[in-house]
Amino acid sequence: MKTEIYCKTISGGKQEFNLRVGQESYLLFIQSYRASNRDYFENGKPLTHALDITNVRSWATRKTIEKLLPAIKYIEKEYGIAILERTLKKESKKKTSYNRSKIKAGNFELLTA
Repeated sequence: MKTEIYCKTISGGKQEFNLRVGQESYLLFIQSYRASNRDYFENGKPLTHALDITNVRSWATRKTIEKLLPAIKYIEKEYGIAILERTLKKESKKKTSYNRSKIKAGNFELLTA
């Protein structure tokens, strides 16, 4: 499942940041227009690259990247989907069930995990 973040310029000097998961698109937030954000996010960035702040020089783009993680967590909670790796790991741990089997040892029944 391909996940990427992209931005669109909308009327009134605003930019709309969206999260695309497969074919679905979710609105993250809208903020004032910045050319550096347009240059960085216009064609879409994979989620891992979009959250990496190390190669970004622009102050405005760094501030935008800081806003992405809380917005993504909100989308996960609101729509009940798992996007971030740590959420995917948490979901996989929740789904494991433990099978207990009975062992007969003499006259006693023991439960084993």
